[in-house]
Amino acid sequence: MSLDSFHHIDLIVESGDDPPLARRFIAVNHRGWLPEDEALLTLQAIIKFTTYLRRAADQVGPGQPASLELVTVEEPPDTLLRWLSDRGIECTTIVGDARAPSVGRPSGYADDGHGRPALDPLVEASARCCAEEHDLPWPPTPASMAALDAVIDARRAEAGFGPADESPDLEDGELLVLAGSYAGECARLRWGGSWRYEPQQGTPLVLATGAGEGVKVNFHGKVDKYLCHGPDDSVAALVAALAQHVEEA
Repeated sequence: MSLDSFHHIDLIVESGDDPPLARRFIAVNHRGWLPEDEALLTLQAIIKFTTYLRRAADQVGPGQPASLELVTVEEPPDTLLRWLSDRGIECTTIVGDARAPSVGRPSGYADDGHGRPALDPLVEASARCCAEEHDLPWPPTPASMAALDAVIDARRAEAGFGPADESPDLEDGELLVLAGSYAGECARLRWGGSWRYEPQQGTPLVLATGAGEGVKVNFHGKVDKYLCHGPDDSVAALVAALAQHVEEA
């Protein structure tokens, strides 16, 4: 159980004797909050709980959403705690054999002016981590996207899938965040823009770029599709298509 699994609920707790039962969806972060992991884990938590919020409404029914909780082994960043609280999500920290309401600790990254995480520095940090972990060029350029595709291909091959194989159950929440951030930062550094939270998207981190930031691209969602469907969902091809659209506009 960790924050890097987006399509599964870690724990579902039901209470009450008669239907409809009250349900509680719980995510567990057993990894802690080391400074070098904060950007990755914060983005994973945002993606995971956005999915939980949708599933809470879908599974329990209108007017009876499940309650949500993050259980963590260390105090989370105060910016993430504010983001969770704004959405009615409880956060508790394991203390000995019990849990206590989380109080948070200072984040190593800037907030958005309202106490919530600012996405731009978190995504940039995750992109740099991707470059370091997978020996990719920094800064990212359209020319380095083929190497990023190769990283995703290698992950699929490691799981036993060939280029033409469908792998709908393959999930790698760490690679999804790191690779999506690397590709997105390539676009942001080249054409400008900013990262936005759009919960209606399947993966809710979206880069708004191009003239007036009028072009929105879901790079993290593209990586998820590549993991599941293979090279037909190439990230390099997405960046090339975006270049044509933005530069010829």
